Amino acid sequence: MRGEGRIFKRGPVWWVAYYAPKDGRSVEHREPALVADRDGEASRPARTEAEARRLLKLRLREVAVHKAGLRSFQGPRQERVPFEDLLQNLERDYEIRGLKSGRQLKSHLVHVRAYFSDDKALALTTERLRDFVAYRQKEGSKPASVKRQLEAIRRAFALAAEAGTVTYTPAIPSLTVQNARQGFLSRADFEALLANIMDRDVRDFADWGFWTGMRKGEIAAVTWEALDRDGDRWTLRLHAKDAKTGHGRVLALEGPLAP
Repeated sequence: MRGEGRIFKRGPVWWVAYYAPKDGRSVEHREPALVADRDGEASRPARTEAEARRLLKLRLREVAVHKAGLRSFQGPRQERVPFEDLLQNLERDYEIRGLKSGRQLKSHLVHVRAYFSDDKALALTTERLRDFVAYRQKEGSKPASVKRQLEAIRRAFALAAEAGTVTYTPAIPSLTVQNARQGFLSRADFEALLANIMDRDVRDFADWGFWTGMRKGEIAAVTWEALDRDGDRWTLRLHAKDAKTGHGRVLALEGPLAP
């Protein structure tokens, strides 16, 4: 019946045909029936009518979801999207938003790219992502590093889904990271460490960090322009562009900070 699609053969190859949206109209789409392997790749033509019919049912569900306004219809296009395209789009998003963590992202993606190499985006099933986690753990990677790599993959799929490039996003495995910081120094212990730093500027740099709690990159970004002399009250303004969190703040120069 109309709207239910059909399957047919051209020579030895099974095909599916169905009506789906294109350029604002409902037109007939035809495609060879390809059967996905366990890794999500379209690897071989359907061998039986039942295999072809399963693909047809999948396409009709995608059309129904489109009509319900839940997701745009992509059809076979998304099955050809390389995972590398998603990673490049993720890096572009970091550049556009001016995120300072762009360098760390590139570092995390080195291992992601090495493992998934030339995979299609839809090949990244939850099972394969678990295999990736096990592989990285076997290599001795720390849980926090693997978690950052999984977060990058999650964000890459989220951006692709927002753009309509893919409609499928895998469930990303979660890792528990125990990284509570320990071993804070007392002032006496810190003074003992300062006594062993011969370079005066490095010693001053470290001492400033102890009293303010500012991160190393934040301290290095401070210039005289940040200093505000208002009578006896001096303050230092860390601009949002220099703060790791993206939020600026003001520091009162009192006590040991004044000199």
